[in-house]
Order: sequence, then C-alpha cells, then structure tokens
Amino acid sequence: MICEECKDRRHEDCRGGSWCDCQHHPAVEPAEPPLVWPRQG
Repeated sequence: MICEECKDRRHEDCRGGSWCDCQHHPAVEPAEPPLVWPRQG
C-alpha cells in the first residue's frame, strides 16, 4: 500500500515508514541497455 502523501510525491510527509510500498525509492531504470544491432550492408 502506498500512502496518500507518497501518491502525491510528498515523501517528507509520509507517516507510513516501512509499510509504505513506495519506500521513498525512485524508480530504477533497467541496467541493460537496449539491444543495438550492427548495421549490415
């Protein structure tokens, strides 16, 4: 569950602590870059 404060991106007002699914972490981008195929021809 994500608290109302974190839904509004007001993490400093979060009272949830460890039960808030957000955990105040930004979204992590995938570590692998997209496949780039070498151009042939």
